[in-house]
Amino acid sequence: MNGNRFFELYKVKFGKLKFVLRQNVVDDYWVFEGLLFADEYYPLRLKRSDIVLDVGANIGIFTCKAALEVNHVYSIEPEPNNFELLKKNVEINGLKNVTLINYAVSDVEETLYFKHTGGSAKAAKNGIPIKAKTIDSILEELGNPKITVLKMDIEGYEMKALSGFSKYNYIREIIIETHSKELTEQVINKLFQWGMTVKDVSHIKRSRVMKNIIKHPISFLSIERKNKFWTLKQTLSYFIGHGKSPVAADNEGSEQRIIYGTKN
Repeated sequence: MNGNRFFELYKVKFGKLKFVLRQNVVDDYWVFEGLLFADEYYPLRLKRSDIVLDVGANIGIFTCKAALEVNHVYSIEPEPNNFELLKKNVEINGLKNVTLINYAVSDVEETLYFKHTGGSAKAAKNGIPIKAKTIDSILEELGNPKITVLKMDIEGYEMKALSGFSKYNYIREIIIETHSKELTEQVINKLFQWGMTVKDVSHIKRSRVMKNIIKHPISFLSIERKNKFWTLKQTLSYFIGHGKSPVAADNEGSEQRIIYGTKN
C-alpha cells in the first residue's frame, strides 16, 4: 500500500540518522522533536546485547535510534501510512537489525479499525481494518525472542496489550506512554505486579533539550523552519506566560504521562 504518496515528504538528519517526515502530518514533527531533542525516553540505558520490542513504532524515530545501540529491534506499527514511513526510515538508515511487524496489538486476536495517521493514530469504530494479535502470539511467530526492553505508545490500548504479554521474564526496562489517569494507575500497578520499580518521568529537563539543540543545531533549525518555528514560538510564549508548554505533561490538567519501569 502506497498511502504516503498523498503526503508531501521532506528529509531531516539527526547525527548519524536520516528520517523522512510528512510535511502535512504535524505529529511527525512532534514525535521527532520529542524523542530526539527533548529525549523523552532518557531513563533507558540500552545495551548492545538488548532485544527491544517497540510497540506503536509510528514512523520509526525510536526504532532507528535504538537500532544503533542494541542487538535487535522488533518494531510493531498497525497504521498503514505510518508503517510505510517506518519501513522507509529503517531502509534509508541501512538498519539490518530491525524486524517490522504490521499488526495492531490487543488482548485477543481481533480486527481493529484505524481512522487517522501520525502519532495520534488509534483504534476507532470505523476506518481501515487492521488485524490485531496479542504480543505473545506475535513473539511466538517471531520464534520467541527474549525481549529485554519494551517501549509502548498505543493511544489507550496499553492494558489490553500488556494483558496479552506473559513472556516478560527477561524484561529489564519498560517505558510506556499513557493518556489518562485511569490507564496510568493500571499500568503502574501492572508493572509493580511484574516486580518492577516504577516512576513517572514525564517532565522534561530544559537543560537536556538545550544540550541536544546545541549538539544538533542544523537539524533543529531545519525542522523548525519546515514547521514555521512552532516549538520556538510556543516555548517563548510559555516563558512569558501567554501560552501552554510545548511539553504536554507540563500543562495543568494534562493526563499524558511517561511511565518508566526497571528491574534492579
